[in-house]
Amino acid sequence: MVEQALPAHPPKDHLTRKLLRRYAPVSGTPLESLLETLCTDSIYSLTDDFDEGLDPYKWVTKNLIWNDYDINGSLSSEVAERDPDIADEPDDESGVLLRSRLAGWVLPRRPFFQARIQFSAGNIPFEFGFTSEDPNTSLIVNTDSSSTWRSNVRGSFGLLFRDPNFNSNSWAVIVGSPATSSSGGTSRLAVTPAPTVSGFMSLAVGMNEQGEVRAWVNGQHDNVFVRDTAIVAAPHYLWLYAKRGAFQIDYVHARQERNDIA
Repeated sequence: MVEQALPAHPPKDHLTRKLLRRYAPVSGTPLESLLETLCTDSIYSLTDDFDEGLDPYKWVTKNLIWNDYDINGSLSSEVAERDPDIADEPDDESGVLLRSRLAGWVLPRRPFFQARIQFSAGNIPFEFGFTSEDPNTSLIVNTDSSSTWRSNVRGSFGLLFRDPNFNSNSWAVIVGSPATSSSGGTSRLAVTPAPTVSGFMSLAVGMNEQGEVRAWVNGQHDNVFVRDTAIVAAPHYLWLYAKRGAFQIDYVHARQERNDIA
């Protein structure tokens, strides 16, 4: 039997959406969404399972340690939760940070950021998503019992955040731009379904060129989003920050279009 030779020239649509869409049976199905992540000629993706440690060429970190005993790879926070029974015990302001070293995630390419996380205990002020400005390892969003506002960040951001000042497990999506007022002008929307506080869960945030931000919890969302049309098209960092608290990060995954959406 004569083996068929490889073509002298691979198809021009190799590993692109054009090739994927040629096959009608998968169009508009969950299978298409899965296979789309393999279209490396159209989509750039970054996945880190932390099975080989923390790569300084990819990440800027603070108070995160690599669990070298975990063959699957994971990170743990080093900042202990404040004891609520001790009234005068101060919060640890040093924070826990995982930020991409490069701000290469741009909204016209519709970036998406996902992580699998387990919170151990306590009400942790937590943010996850994108920011065009590094706030020097502090919370981007400030809250109290009735309002939400940006901190000293003057760039744009789109975040999923946990807000213990509203109640013990209040989660929301928030978006802000340079045009946003520093006092209460940000757009905020409660997350449905709300994440749980026990066990591992998958959190994801996506943004687009229209300033729309949407969050997913364990692959689910309620089909609503927050929007800020003045949000900048400048490059953004991948951003994961907690003011304090004990938690584990199993893996992170991000992807975006290789070219701006026309």
